[in-house]
Order: sequence, then C-alpha cells, then structure tokens
Amino acid sequence: MSHERFVEQDGPQRPSHLGRSQISARSAAVAGTALPPGPPAQLLALQRLAGNQAVSRLLTQPEPTVQRLATMTGLKSEHAQKVLKNHLKGDPPFKPQRGNFGEVSWFAGSGNPYVGGQAQSYDVTIDVVINPDPVKLPATYFADFVRQYVRQTRADLDDPSTHHNFWVALGRALETGGAQEVPIDRSAVSKQGGGTFVVVGGSARESIRLGNAAKLSQDLGGSAATTAQVIERRRTTRAAWFTVVFDRVPPDQAQAGAPQRALVLHVTPPASFSKAEKTFPAMGWGDKKVPASVSVTFTLTYADYSIARRQAKRLATAIGDGRLAGHRVALAGGTGWSGKETRSYRS
Repeated sequence: MSHERFVEQDGPQRPSHLGRSQISARSAAVAGTALPPGPPAQLLALQRLAGNQAVSRLLTQPEPTVQRLATMTGLKSEHAQKVLKNHLKGDPPFKPQRGNFGEVSWFAGSGNPYVGGQAQSYDVTIDVVINPDPVKLPATYFADFVRQYVRQTRADLDDPSTHHNFWVALGRALETGGAQEVPIDRSAVSKQGGGTFVVVGGSARESIRLGNAAKLSQDLGGSAATTAQVIERRRTTRAAWFTVVFDRVPPDQAQAGAPQRALVLHVTPPASFSKAEKTFPAMGWGDKKVPASVSVTFTLTYADYSIARRQAKRLATAIGDGRLAGHRVALAGGTGWSGKETRSYRS
C-alpha cells in the first residue's frame, strides 16, 4: 500500500400571499417546471402539461444573459420535505435527471411563454437560486426545433393533445447541455406569447440551490431541526472514507497512473488517501488466454462522513454517466454506510 500525492505532479409580480388553490407538484422534489408569468389562470396553466411537477416563477436581472435566477416553486408538503432533506445533506435540492419532460428541470425565464393546462393546489413555496449563468441558446433554436420535430413526427401542433409529447422531446434535446436559457416563440404550443425558459440538466444540478432554507423549514413546521439531528448523527458515527477499485487495468496503464488521473477529474482532493495494487498474471492458453492485469484500490479519506458521502455520490454519478468509460470501476462506502451507499457502481 502506498501513500502519495493525490493529484498527479505531471407575468404576475411576486405574490404577497399564497392562496389555498394554487399549484401542486407530484414530482417537485425531483424536477422543477417553469411557471409562466401572466394572470392567475396563466400562472397555473402549465400543470396539465407538466404532469403536476414543480412550477416556478423566475426573476431575472436586466443583463442580456441571465446572471442569477431567483425562482419560487410551489410544492406539496411531502415533496418539500424531500427538497429540504436533500439540502441539509449537502446535496442539490432538485434532481433534474428525474424530470418528466426530459431529464431536466424547467424554470420560467423572460417574457410570457405559455402552454395551457389546469390548476392544482400546493401548500408550500420554495425560493430557489440558479447560479452561474445559463448558456443563452440562439434566437432561432426553438423555431428550428419545431420544424425538425414536425417533419420527423408529422404532429399537428394546432391540436393541444400533441403538446405533451412536444415538450418531452424538447426537454430530451436539452438534457446534456447543462443550464441553458431557451428561446420560446409565440406559437401553437405557446399561444399566450414568447419569451424564454431556463432549463437545467443533470450535469448542472449543483447550480440549483435553495434561496431561503430557514423559511422553508419554518413553513414545514420546523422539521429541519429533526432532519439535521439525524444527519449530524450519521456524520459522527459513519466512516469518513470510501474505496474506489479500478479492476483489470492493463499493467502499462497502471504503471503510467491512468486510474489516478481518471479519478482526480471527478472528486475533490481528500484529506488523505492510500493506493494498493494487486497484480494478476496472464492465465490460460491459446484463444482462451487472459492477459495480465492490475487491480488498483484507492481509499479516500475526507474531513467527515458528509463530505466523503458527497464525493462518493459525485463519483458514482460520473460512473453512471459514462464519464469513466474505458475503466471498470467499483465504488464502496466505508464502515457504517447504508446498504444503498455501499452498493457497487460499475462502468
């Protein structure tokens, strides 16, 4: 086992009160959805299309590119609890990768884009901030997408029943782009007017933060205190380390430090780490011969469990996204980690 340097040397104005029949969010804890400005009926209108997801209102600064986005999202209490728990664990509160309209979260941008729908109810609002700047897509992006979509699907967008599938397709087209400001033209799918949506994909999930966690906790009856106690107990009783195994590494790649170079791209430097290697000689004969390989195990130790868990999740996401393609990787939590956290992730 060796100890060495980890990094290689080489619409409406903000409402003054909440009505009892506002907007609900079936999956608001895992995906934000845009709230278009306009009169109350328009403000609530996205719900039928959005599958009862989170609905948000956006305030933007006057610069041509959105600088900092402050949104308000309406949620059912049980979903707001999940958002708050994610925040207290140190995770981004929303999960764009679980969105119903592509693996993205939708938030309203400038202007007055509108898609129609029906009102639902919610009982908690959440202030959300998105930072840094989303990428501003070309002004022709939406019109180009509509033409391509109609040509490929032959959908009649004058028929409202086709709108759901259209917005799903648009969301899917934006999944890998991070945080983007998308132009929306006045059209059959946005009859009220044009403007922009801000769409956040899974790779930019960490750009979404709660704007006022203390207010959310208060609105939920002070539930943050109980949740924080559970999280603190985990922090003090669970190990602050986890292991990462690169399996079947060709000996020349192991000697050149390829596993470590891949690892440092996806986690922050640990407080300490160790590396162990196990060599497996070539076996078999003929066309059944297995070449020699090396198993490289890294043990990464951080200041406490919460930090270690966050880094393990970042790495697991990178593995799942295929960003360690070309490597066989397994990740396991340290002593006391839950079964879910000790599950192996491979790419």
